Amino acid sequence: MLHDGRRAVVTRAAAGRIALCLALALAATAALPGTAWADIGTDINNWLCGLCNDLGRTLASVSTDLVGALAAGTVLSQMQHGGLGELLSGVHEMGSAVNANAVRPLAYCVLALSMVLQFVKLTQRADGSMTGMPGLENICMLLVGYAVGKLLIDNSMQICDAIYRTAGKVMASITAASGVAAQSMPDAAFESTDIAVCLVVLVVCCLQIACAFAAHVVAQLLVYGRAVQIYVYAAFSALPIALLGVDGTRGAGLGFLKSFAGVALANALLLAVLYFFPAIISSIGYANLGDMGAVGQLADAMGVFAQWLAFMLVMLVAMCKTGSWAREILGG
Repeated sequence: MLHDGRRAVVTRAAAGRIALCLALALAATAALPGTAWADIGTDINNWLCGLCNDLGRTLASVSTDLVGALAAGTVLSQMQHGGLGELLSGVHEMGSAVNANAVRPLAYCVLALSMVLQFVKLTQRADGSMTGMPGLENICMLLVGYAVGKLLIDNSMQICDAIYRTAGKVMASITAASGVAAQSMPDAAFESTDIAVCLVVLVVCCLQIACAFAAHVVAQLLVYGRAVQIYVYAAFSALPIALLGVDGTRGAGLGFLKSFAGVALANALLLAVLYFFPAIISSIGYANLGDMGAVGQLADAMGVFAQWLAFMLVMLVAMCKTGSWAREILGG
């Protein structure tokens, strides 16, 4: 019984100490400023907004630099000057070797066969004459056609190089025009203290840099894909050029030359798209980007961002359409 009494006394004493601690804690809470917790929340909000604004500003700047790099010709720099030898020198040497050692002998055979067929036709036409043989004029024209055909075959790579250099002159005239540098978004777009607005702007900036990176990838694919196509066409150009000497197959040879010119012109059109689009993007009304804390200003800003993304998507589609545009220009 005595032990139980001591335990009860200890329990009451502990309960009293706990009650005293609670009373002191409540008194201290009442004595502290009521805005302490609000200040902590404001600091966290400002820190998150600053982080989102800094990241968005960096992404927007990088996306503008990517677009500017496209316009500066870094993607097409190896294709703007010189001929096929300056495009990809190693591939050019391989293409020249294939043309000289494998394609030209076959083209000579095609030319000789076409001349024989042409001679047979002339002989059949002369069957009704007194001599039964083609006239001297027809034979001379046949010999001249063979000589011209052989000359074209021997210089098939040079013919392709001349066509490509003509497209290079078009590229040079495009780059000589006064271009406008891509304009970046102003700092007003990254000064909001509303975390929702900051997150929306950050998402839009992520979409911007994704579109700019996609434009770089598509441009690289088109440039190097067409470079390979140009060299394959040039290496095997002797075969379709050999068909120019016969009336029945001349259309195939002319069609090849038109196709090669279309590939070269497509690169010039690609350069035009990349060169003029920064000026188009800079026409966006960045002046509408003010204090985006208000709902109306945020709506205006979203309209500006949507216009930027729309222009970038148009540029991607335009780059992919340069091949068909070149064919349409050449009447293909």
